[in-house]
Amino acid sequence: MHTPTLKGRVVIGLCLAGILTGGCTSGEQSEVTSQSTEPKEPEAVQMAAEMAPLEPTDEYDVIDPDMSCEDANRFSVRAVERLGYEVTSFMPASDDTAGKIEAKQMGRWGGEEVVSVTIACGSNGVRITPRSDVTPCEQANMVMHQAVESSGFTITSYTPATLLKAGRITGEKEGAEPTSVTITCYIERNRVEMETSEDSPVLDNVDFYQALTDFQLGFFTAFNKLDERVAKNPADQDRLYVALRPLNVVDNQVVFGTKELSVLPIKVNISNPTQQTYLFETQRIMLTDASGKRVKPISEGETAFPAPSLTDRSIGPGAHVQGYLYYPLGTYTGARGSLADQRNQEREGFSVEFKPW
Repeated sequence: MHTPTLKGRVVIGLCLAGILTGGCTSGEQSEVTSQSTEPKEPEAVQMAAEMAPLEPTDEYDVIDPDMSCEDANRFSVRAVERLGYEVTSFMPASDDTAGKIEAKQMGRWGGEEVVSVTIACGSNGVRITPRSDVTPCEQANMVMHQAVESSGFTITSYTPATLLKAGRITGEKEGAEPTSVTITCYIERNRVEMETSEDSPVLDNVDFYQALTDFQLGFFTAFNKLDERVAKNPADQDRLYVALRPLNVVDNQVVFGTKELSVLPIKVNISNPTQQTYLFETQRIMLTDASGKRVKPISEGETAFPAPSLTDRSIGPGAHVQGYLYYPLGTYTGARGSLADQRNQEREGFSVEFKPW
């Protein structure tokens, strides 16, 4: 075996998307150097002394002192599924017990990636910890090994990259110059570079441009995008606040423990930062379908509910009401309704548009 003479080198800085990468192209991700260069041995990558090689970071853990345990469970499952992972087990968290999601997907290198999300709830809020058993650096090692082999080369040496030291894969093929790929993993953890000669046949192989994923970063991004869709209580505004949202099958599983329900649950949040008292009447909270038809909630006793329904009540100054109303199964575009000011019976109307999650 001999080391090839390289006319130039191509550096591929693999993009690690916040949610999902659809793949990188050489035109988008590569930088070709025009000067000739001799091959170099992999160099050690500078690393903080206190950081263990390839140890998961806690930089992308979700910490929220105000989030409910229910929302933490629900958003976590949705974020995992939005990243393309199949949930294999789920134990919801409670105030007394930590929860855990386990999921998997086939990696771009052909193997399986197993991930987990731990959810802890308490008086200080929630902490959500996403973890993967395959780091981006380890993915790069496997993807580049696959790229060299699928280009028809026999692997003649393989030194996996770590955060401490760059790696190298070399291969030989009859009738072709030997080739090599150098892999460098950086402390930032979502930065990995692959380097090869500009005339290497590996550059013609789509496997060389397989994008890597960073589950921790992806989960953090997807979770926060979901969280942004939740209306917050504008306590600094002197007005009544009403939010309604239909639950889907994932929500049903998280909240009620089953995906199949005979009714459509609507999550209701009402906050009253004003000095007035309002009367909440459930039959005045109606959903609207695409044709504009209005549908009232199902009354208690008409059918079995997975949890007690909200009932008529007064909502005093500074009060907050949260719960569920139930409607016939169907497709709805939004909700309309009103609450009466108990002092003068004037009605405070509202309209909510249902947006897809």
